This record gives sequence, C-alpha cells and structure tokens, in this order.
Amino acid sequence: MEADHAARIDRLERRIADLETEVAHLRQVRPAGTDWSPPRTATDTDPHWPAPALPRGAPAAARHTPAVPQELDVERLLRWGGVGLVVLAIAFAVSTAVSRGWIGRELQFAGALAVSCGLCAAGVWLRERRPPWQHALCIAGVLGAHLTVASPLLRDLAPDSVAGVATVLVAAAGVALGVHVRSRWVAGAVAVAAPAGWFASFGGDPAPVPTALWVAAVGAGVLVVAVPRRWDDVRVVALAVGTAILLYPSAEADGAAASIVVAVVGLAVLAAWCSLPSLGDHTPGWRQVEIQLAMLVAPWATAVVALVGDLEDDRSGGFGALAVAAVVAAVAWFGRSRLLDAHVVSLAVSASVALSIALGLLLGESTFALGFALQGAGLLQLERRLRPNLRILVNGIVVLALSVLLLAGRLIDAWSDDASPGADVAHTLALLAIVVAAVVEERRELRRALALGSLALVLMWLGSILVHLPQGQAVVSVSWVGVGTALLIGGAARKIPEAAQAGLAVFVLTVGKLLTVDLAEVDTLWRAGLFLVIGLGFLRLAFLLPKLTGGSGSDDQAEGASDSSSSSRS
Repeated sequence: MEADHAARIDRLERRIADLETEVAHLRQVRPAGTDWSPPRTATDTDPHWPAPALPRGAPAAARHTPAVPQELDVERLLRWGGVGLVVLAIAFAVSTAVSRGWIGRELQFAGALAVSCGLCAAGVWLRERRPPWQHALCIAGVLGAHLTVASPLLRDLAPDSVAGVATVLVAAAGVALGVHVRSRWVAGAVAVAAPAGWFASFGGDPAPVPTALWVAAVGAGVLVVAVPRRWDDVRVVALAVGTAILLYPSAEADGAAASIVVAVVGLAVLAAWCSLPSLGDHTPGWRQVEIQLAMLVAPWATAVVALVGDLEDDRSGGFGALAVAAVVAAVAWFGRSRLLDAHVVSLAVSASVALSIALGLLLGESTFALGFALQGAGLLQLERRLRPNLRILVNGIVVLALSVLLLAGRLIDAWSDDASPGADVAHTLALLAIVVAAVVEERRELRRALALGSLALVLMWLGSILVHLPQGQAVVSVSWVGVGTALLIGGAARKIPEAAQAGLAVFVLTVGKLLTVDLAEVDTLWRAGLFLVIGLGFLRLAFLLPKLTGGSGSDDQAEGASDSSSSSRS
C-alpha cells in the first residue's frame, strides 16, 4: 500500500512539473499587453443558441454577452422595397393598359384580383422556407384585393351592393389568412383596409345602418382573432379605427330605426373600451396606448349621443353628456375590483371630462372654467390616494392650467363688461376650487405655482366685482392693498418668505396701478385721498410690522440704543 501511494505521488509531482514548464513556455510566447481568452464556440456567435449556465458568483468577465449586429438589415429593406415597386409596376401597367384601351374592364378587374391572390399564395408558400417574406407578400395581397374590389372597376361592372358584398368577402378572407399564417400584420391590415374599402365601394357615401353594422362586424372579427393571441397592437388599431368611423353613421342616421341600430353599436364599442383594456398584462407599450385612449371614451360617447339623438340645444346636449359621465363613472367605480388600476384611472378621467362638458352646456359659458377647476382639483385629490400616478398628476395639472386661463379670460371680460350675478357666482366657485387645490397640495413647486395663479385670479376677481362701483378703480386699489397687507403680515408672522414677497409684489402692482390707471380715471379729490390713505397705510404698516411679527424692534430703537450707550461712555 505504501508503495502504491508513493508511486501516485511521484506521478502527480511529474504532472505538476510538466504543467509549470508548459505555462512558463506560454508566457514567453504570448506577446506583451494581450490577454488570453478561450476559443469561441458556436454558442458565442449564435444569438438564438442559449448561453451555458454559469455558477453563481462567477466573475463578470466570464459572463459573455453575445455581440448584437450593428449592420443594416439589407434583406428587409430589399424585401419591402421590392414588394412596393412590384405593386407600383402593376398599377402603372394596368393604368397604361386602361388608358390605351388594350384590355377591357372585366379583364382589368380579373387581372388585378389574380395578382393580389398570387401575392397571398406566394406568401403562404414561403411560410416555412422564408417566414419574413410571408408578412410582406400577404399584406400586399390583402391590400391589393381591397383596392381592387373598392375601385371604380367593379362599380362600373356591377351595382354598389355587389361591391359591398365583395368587400365583406375579401375582409373575411383576409382575417382567415392572418389566422392561417399567424400574422398580426395581416390582421392589422384588414382592420384598416376593410372600413376604408367599404367607404370607397359606395363612392364615399354609404348608408349609415349598413356602415354601422359593418364597423361592428369588422371590429368583432378582428378582436376575436387578436384577443386570444395577444395581438395587442391589432386590438388597439381595430378599436381606434372602429371608434373613429362610427361617428359617420352617428351623424347620418335618419329615423328611429337607424338611430337605434347605431346606438346599439355605439354601446357595444363603449363596452369594449370599458372591458378590453383590462384583459391581460398592461405593461407592453401597445397596452399602455390602449389604456391611455380609454380616456377619450366618454367624450366620444357624448358626441355619438349628440349626433344620434340630434341634440341641437345646449340643455339636451348637457343632459346627454351628464348621462354618459354617470355611466362611465359607474363602470369605473363598481368594476374597480376587476379592472386594472390604470384602466380605472382612465375611465375616471374620461368621466370627469364628460362632466365638465355637461356643466358647461347646462350652466352656461362661464361654468366651463368652473367645470375644469372642479375636475382638476378632483384629479389632484385622486392622485393623492393613488400615488404615485404620473398620468393623473399630469392630467390634473393640465386641466387646472386650462381652468386658470379660462377663468382669467372671463374675469378680464367681466372687468370691462359687468357680468351677470350667475356668472359672478360661477367665477367665485371656480376661484375657490383653485384656491383649495393650492392649499391642500403637498408638492412644494406645484403648490407655489397654484398659489401664484390663485393670487393673480383673486386680484382680477376683485377688480371684476368692485370696478363697477362708484369710483371703482379707487376701491379696487384699496382692496389690492388689503390683500398685499394680509400676505405680508401673514408671511412674516408664519415665517413664510414666499407669502411676504407676494405681498410686496402686490404693493408694487398697486403703486403701478395708482400711477397709470388711477391717475387717468379717478377724480382729482378722490385721487388725492386715495394716494394719502394708501401712503399712510404703507407708513403705518412699516412702523407696526416688527411688533406684529414679534421682532426685537425697529431700526430707530437700535439707533437710539447705540446713541445712549455712546453717551454713557462719554
């Protein structure tokens, strides 16, 4: 046993010596300044081959990242460019043959349809051999077929109803083709080309009821295909296109039966917007777009209700918008346990917009600012409960900014032309909503901006109310001095330098008004008294400010103390 152990130790020592000799030789052969790395294998260059698992704690240098090719995808450019040129060549050849009378309209239609079918067949044939080519060829075939059946060729050969039936058949075949080749591109092309082809098939003036039914059929067919396959982009395109096109039959519906059909289709689209965005994961980019677009559903539904119901007066339109806002808000509230939080937020924002429209239509032009102010303040409060939510915050800021601008415009108009008591009440409520939003806001920068806007609106509101009194400009100046005094004293007492600075700014603005507006519009005697009262008020405020704010004393007291100390030393 001891002899065997001794023999093993001798062999190991010889191997170690051989390895040390080989390493020394390699160090002499390797050029200076270079690092050795193991030879690359097929897994290093093939991005589709999974990289070998490394043990935890392996050095970062050992974790190889496959190189991403930076070259331009020439094949893709050539593929799409070639397909486009072929389609243009066919169009030019057909147009030339038509203009020179070489082929009749029957042969033109048959040839164009045959070419479109040939492109689709070529895409299906290359599905297994060259998968990227199937998308380009099948999309070209589907678009070509829709253009062919929607062109004037078929309308010259058959009635418009035949063109409509042909459009339906081509769209159905396109959806089936997209399912067969598993191409979201083909399904998306059908979602766009089928409604557009329908309008072209009837010369741009289709009947409203068949158009509404066709929009519903195309949307339902595409959604049935796209939802289970998680084709989010196709779903968004189908919803957006159908929602936009449905406005046409809503405006053209004439009669009770047509209005009912269009209203039912609109209700189905509204239900899709209130449910589909919450299906599945909402992190992909297209899902985010879908959730964002859900904010437009209530204003869109308000437009559909107004068009279908032929609501010409503001009162009926306002009640329609109010009903839409109530329906969307109810869906958001009672469905919040089943819907995504982001989707609920979009529906809440949408309902608030419809509510603002309803208030503006029911209560008059002045309440637009009130509606926006209430909406903006409510959105900021909603954001506080769902924080962090940048989308609600941005919407709330935008709406409040719009309310400030609208209210400022209305107050400027009321300054020159006396507003009605109802308008004054609406202006006052809107101003209170903005002030409350500024008071309860916790973000420092946003609170400053809202406070500054509120201060400007308060000054304009005082002017719009008081300027119509006898010697109204003088009364406005005195009221502004009161606002500045309250800000200055409150800011100094509460140690809020921004408020004190705002009060000084109001004083400067008041002095500017005294030297410009009041000199021209206030009577001489009143002008003298106004200048005297405001001047004495400034002096009195400056004298009492240290005592009011709890200061140690005025500069005069400090000077008197220094004089007394110097005299005692002498």
